[in-house]
Amino acid sequence: MFNLDIVIPSRGRAIKLKRCLDSIDDRVHHGVQIKVIVIADGDEVTANFASWHKRVDRVIFNKEKRGSVYSRNLAISASEDAVLYAVDDMEFLPGSIEAAVKCMIDEYPDGDGVVGLRLANRIIRKQKTGFYAGVAIVGRRFLSRYPEKRLFYPGYVHFSAQEVTNLGVKLGKIMMCDEAQFIHHSPKKGGGTDQTHKEGRAFRQHDLTLRKLRREKGLLWGFCKESAESQFTHDLEWMRPNLRTTK
Repeated sequence: MFNLDIVIPSRGRAIKLKRCLDSIDDRVHHGVQIKVIVIADGDEVTANFASWHKRVDRVIFNKEKRGSVYSRNLAISASEDAVLYAVDDMEFLPGSIEAAVKCMIDEYPDGDGVVGLRLANRIIRKQKTGFYAGVAIVGRRFLSRYPEKRLFYPGYVHFSAQEVTNLGVKLGKIMMCDEAQFIHHSPKKGGGTDQTHKEGRAFRQHDLTLRKLRREKGLLWGFCKESAESQFTHDLEWMRPNLRTTK
């Protein structure tokens, strides 16, 4: 049996969240046990909605808005299984989760790897360091590399998946699964602009600047055994002046 936790942070997006949850295949298929975890980020309405949806196994409620990075890390750090990090305005195509799990089992039977899902009807864009896995399954052993299993660097607010991709590329432990695809209902694709999009845009420059500073310093989250708190505190000592002057 392959156990998989699907982690979805959400706030104020009940309709989009429902579409995402409805697209998740049956919980058990061909030896795959799926558990869906929704993190309601400072939104009691989202928490109440998620608790009633048949696909949701657990709801985590942040009383205060903490952002998607904090919310994802909160759920992932408590997981004992492989995780699939997702977003609430996406839709899984039929059979995609099962296909991604099969790729994980075939390519990384020891759980030491990352399998990215492809954005449907779009050629995945390449980065200098490799592919960008915005939605992916991360194996249990690969997760153990991170401080307290916090998959995403806590300094980011919204755009955080690139360092996961970069570590997978550096270690030769990442692949994209062509059969596993999803649709992202972004504003450009008619998904509508909401508060989450506006906040993402507001923090985009912060996250991109932080990523650049970390790259220049040769830092890569998960590539050391330092605790999350100590590395984050150390990084802030030299990053804060640069971030403060960035507009």
